[in-house]
Amino acid sequence: MDPVAFQLGPITVRWYGIMMALLILTAIGMAGRMSPRFGVSRAALDRITFWMVIALFVGARLGYVAANSSEFRDPLEILRIWHGGLGSHGAMAAGFLFGYGAARRLGISFWALADTLAWTVPLGHIFVRIGNFMNGELYGDPTTLPWGVRFP
Repeated sequence: MDPVAFQLGPITVRWYGIMMALLILTAIGMAGRMSPRFGVSRAALDRITFWMVIALFVGARLGYVAANSSEFRDPLEILRIWHGGLGSHGAMAAGFLFGYGAARRLGISFWALADTLAWTVPLGHIFVRIGNFMNGELYGDPTTLPWGVRFP
């Protein structure tokens, strides 16, 4: 597996980034379809979406940094997200905290917002795990079975 999907001049596009972009687009589209079922207006959802994505990435990075602090002897390395390192536990915590604060600020039910967005958690795991697989991460034991995958 090659983690690089393609290159556009000096820009390297990785499978993990593609999967994250697909996740964000799918989640936004589906949340828009789900929100009326739970009484969350499209206007409220639109106000939350951009900042929720930012909060999730910041939380994911901080979660990774907290769990792997020995990798960050240089504090500036924390800001170099292109070097890799996101943690789903940090994204979950940030999403919960941001969602709670946004719901209070907009005067909508936190639980209605949580119901609108809850399905994005397993969807996120699916997309991210495919990205991990394409990166050659999270593999199992070596095998000689015909459906096994070879990593370089």
